Order: sequence, then C-alpha cells, then structure tokens
Amino acid sequence: MEQHVLCKVVVLGLSDFYLTRVYGANVYGDRSALWKSLVDNRVVGAPWVIAGDFNIFKDPNHFKGGKLPENVAMEEFKSCIDELDVTELAGHGYVHVQPPEVSDHCLLSIHLKNDIVNGPKSFKYHRFWEEHPGYTDLIRCCWEGYDEDGSDLDGLIGRLRKVKEGLNELNRSSFVDISGKVHQCVEELREVQEQIYNGDVNSELMCKERNLMEVFVRSVVAYTQRHKISMIEDLDGVCHKDPVQVEEVIVQFYRDLFTSKGSMKEEHRGIIKRTVTARVPEEYWNQLVAVPGLEEVRKAFHVMASGKSPGPDGFSADFYKHNWGVVNGEVYKAVVPLRAKLSEVEWGMPGARRQTVRLMQSLLWADVRYGKDTVSWGEWLWSSCGIPKFAFIVWLLLQNRLSTKDRLCHWGMEVDPHCVLCGGLESHDHLFFECSYTAQVWRLILQRLGEYRGAMSWAQERLWVEGTMGGRSFKQRIKQVAFVSAVAVLWEERNLRCFQGTSRECSRVV
Repeated sequence: MEQHVLCKVVVLGLSDFYLTRVYGANVYGDRSALWKSLVDNRVVGAPWVIAGDFNIFKDPNHFKGGKLPENVAMEEFKSCIDELDVTELAGHGYVHVQPPEVSDHCLLSIHLKNDIVNGPKSFKYHRFWEEHPGYTDLIRCCWEGYDEDGSDLDGLIGRLRKVKEGLNELNRSSFVDISGKVHQCVEELREVQEQIYNGDVNSELMCKERNLMEVFVRSVVAYTQRHKISMIEDLDGVCHKDPVQVEEVIVQFYRDLFTSKGSMKEEHRGIIKRTVTARVPEEYWNQLVAVPGLEEVRKAFHVMASGKSPGPDGFSADFYKHNWGVVNGEVYKAVVPLRAKLSEVEWGMPGARRQTVRLMQSLLWADVRYGKDTVSWGEWLWSSCGIPKFAFIVWLLLQNRLSTKDRLCHWGMEVDPHCVLCGGLESHDHLFFECSYTAQVWRLILQRLGEYRGAMSWAQERLWVEGTMGGRSFKQRIKQVAFVSAVAVLWEERNLRCFQGTSRECSRVV
C-alpha cells in the first residue's frame, strides 16, 4: 500500500474508528493502483474515514482556477467512491493554504461525537418479508393478540401498530446488514471465478457460479425494468415505444401542464364538462349510496396494483392482499361506518330533485372533512397570483417547521449549527430576520415597496404581515408576492450555500 496507510484510531470516551491516510500519485497510471487497493482493503462494519491528498478532483467545479474538463481520471475516482459506498463529509469555513515554500495543503479538522441519536424512521411495508417462513404466523399472532377496548377504527389502528412492531423486529433479526451480505456474495463469486480461471473446473464450481450470477442478473434486470417506461400513450391516443419519443411525450405533457403555453384541447374540455354535469339514473342511485359488502371491499383492495407507494401508515395494498384472510373482519368493520357516513351526504345541489342530481365534490368535502378555525394568513398566502412552491415554504415557516440547523441539532443530527450566511446560530428567527445578510435583502425589498425601515424580529414581522397583507388590491398583491418570494429565495440561497457551495450577492437575490 504505497499510496495509503490504514490504521485503527482509539479515542477515550468515543467509539473506535478506522482512518486511511491517502497521498495519491501525481501520475494518472500510478493512481489506478490506489483505487484498486482501497477497494481491496475496504473497512466493512465499522466507521471509516478516508482523508488526504488524492491529487485528483471528483467534481470539475471544485477547481478554483475555473472549471476543468472531465477526464478518465475523474471518472475512475468517482467509480471508486461509488464502489466503496462512502460519502463526502460536508464542510464549512475557509481554506487556509500554507505558503508555497512550506506546503501546498491545508489543515482539515474532523469533529467526532459519540452521542448521535438518530430520529425514528418512518415505517414502510416491504414485500420481501413475505418470503420469511415465519411471516404468516407472525402476522396472525400480532393481529389476533390485540385485545383492547375502543371503536372499530381504534381496533384497526391498534392492530396495525402491533403488526408494525412485529415486522420491525423481524426485519432486525433476519434482514439486517444487507450491504454486508451483498459484499460477501460478491467476494464469494470472485473466489469461485478465480478458481475456475486457474483451471480448477468442476461441475460443482460451475453450478455455484451460475447460481451466484443468476442472483445478480435477476436483481439488475428487475431494477432496470422497474424504473423503465417502455411504452406510453399520448393525449391523442397514439402509442409510442421508441425511447426518444417516450421521453418527448412525458416532457411535453408536463410542459403543457405547468406552463401557460399549453392549453386544454376542446375535446378534453368537453369530456370533463359532460362528466361533471352527468345525471345519475334512478336505477344506480341505490347502488351509489348503498353500504358495500365484504366482497366489494375485498375487490377494492385486490384491484390495486402491487408495488404501489404505501399510505401514511406505511402499509401498502400488498399487505392487505397477502393477509386478507387474517385482517378482513377488522378492516371491514372500520370501513363500513365511514361508508355509511358518505351515504348520508346530500349528493347534489340543495333543493334539486334526486333524478337530476349532480355530484358536487365541494359539498361532499364540506360534509365529511374535519374543519378547523380559519387562520388570519390563509387568504394572502394561498392567493391565486402566488407561486405554490414559494407559498409552501412560507407555510412551513409560519408553522416553525423548516429544517433549520437548530431543529436538526435538537433531533440529534451531527450538523454545524452556524448560519452559512453570516456565521451566527441558525434558527427560524435568525435566518430570515436577524441575519446581517437577510437584513440587507429585506431593506432593499422594503424600499421598493415604499417601506423605509429595517427588518424586525420574526414576531414583529408576523404582526406586520398579518396587519398589512390583507385585501385584494394591486398594491396588496405586490406586497404578498414580494414577501412570499423573498422568504423562499432566502431559503434557496441558504440551501445553495449548504449543499453546493455557491453564493449570490444581495442585489442579485433581490
């Protein structure tokens, strides 16, 4: 290992970790041996830090003297990083380079903490659990073992919660260290192929190699097919199979959907109009409002395609289809009261005759939804002249739910708590209204709005916004759009500095 040294670091009070010190060769051909050596001597199952001078850039934009053209050496470096499955540490601060006669390197300080607490991960149902021999007994035991008082809906939620606990335990006991098992399988395949290459050919080795290769080929093919669109039908009903045409149809669809250049075709507008004003015949009325039977509920689950994204509780339709014989009773008891509530809704315009009733979604939504008090900022925040993406960011700010660094630290994540715009401690109040950078941006924006003052605290700004943002005049609309856009662009500037290392002047942001 001429270009790197591997050692184990023991620090009192902290977990042990491995450190690889690298000094890459200046010649491209010699550096190829470094990448192979790192892969062959990788650390598995323990914390590992790789640091040093690689004498190559991973990204052409990292070169301070201008953008470098990508070359084979960069590609080999990135391939090595991908194969090692390592991540570049996020850094902050300035690069202090020593004088040329001293060194052409700079110091790197890595802060270690032993009290990192990962937040709870959301549950997601995986179909590979079904292949475990004890899966069915586990589901039945968890489902039938729940015995607490409450409504049918409470019983369903409680049983699903108990199943989550059982499946999480099954995952920890039988499906952990997937990457380690994959690496072990790769090493086993490599050893078998080396034996065959060296002339030790026999039927047992050939069969073993074929079985190992089938595992990888099957997984690669399945992954490729799952993420590939082989055919698509456009709005005119024409099917396209050529990959280039498939891409053009998708791009054109969303371009028409999200821009003002596209327009709805007259025939599609007619279809929607006829659908909305369609009358419900008398013979279908009772079917529309009737409470469904157990078989109808079963069919509703089984027509859902497999592999679809799960709901908010983490359970996809695959769970219910695979375990319908166990869960059907409680699911049906929880669904029937909700469906009975929908049956009581007045399906149509007030005073309209049953025979000519129209399905009004607004009336249905108003009847079944859980209403809350109207907020003072709802009208100006969700105005039609605003940008939905920007409004959503401001809505998160109003709820104090943006992932600022003080919240990330509170969750136990290892992040630098300082603001990337000015160096202070980042929080909602600081980032948008107390930071020197944002204060300068707000001053320029307020001057253009005719408000000659500086930025106040978030509590004071919120009172000012709620007191002056109301109304639908042109001037008020300008204020609303300016405030919402300013918050969103400042959040964007913060993210650019955090994740891409780029920055913009205040005047350009304004």
